[in-house]
Amino acid sequence: MSNALFTSELTYTPGGGGALTQSFRVTAPYTAISAGTLDIPDATASGQAFVIPFGGVNTDARGLVIKNNTGLDIGIRLNGAAANIYQLAAGGVFMHWAPAAAAAGALTGASVTTTAATTGPGTVDYIVLGS
Repeated sequence: MSNALFTSELTYTPGGGGALTQSFRVTAPYTAISAGTLDIPDATASGQAFVIPFGGVNTDARGLVIKNNTGLDIGIRLNGAAANIYQLAAGGVFMHWAPAAAAAGALTGASVTTTAATTGPGTVDYIVLGS
């Protein structure tokens, strides 16, 4: 088993002024990886689903990263949901990172859907880590 380390540092200015910095570190163990790029063709109809291949990650995804490289919002569906649970703006990144399996409802699948007809080709990058 290997470990993936997610680190993030966010610096922002609250309403009262001054800069605040928040750091996050999560170590996620994994035995399988699936990573790649989904092609979203030009003139794809609204509502078209594209399944993110989980490969050997079939019982518990500890890490999931989705990067929207299209010119429109995409819907995110997890664990076979019939409807979008989230819409990711063009250029946006969606991340799930967990150090242990959830007690119930482990992440076992994801897909993205077009929210409008595409007017040019685009891509969606993904990384899945887990077991």
